[in-house]
Amino acid sequence: MDICAVDNTSRNTQASTHQDAVKSSPSSSTSQEMTPEYEGQVRSYYRL
Repeated sequence: MDICAVDNTSRNTQASTHQDAVKSSPSSSTSQEMTPEYEGQVRSYYRL
């Protein structure tokens, strides 16, 4: 598995990292738009 797999049909995301790392990651919500700034925060956090 890659570091993250997204299933848009079931609206699930699976991450292959420690649970605490995900809990401390940049917050997201279904109402939040994926802006270039937010994408940068996530990529930086997970070192992608």
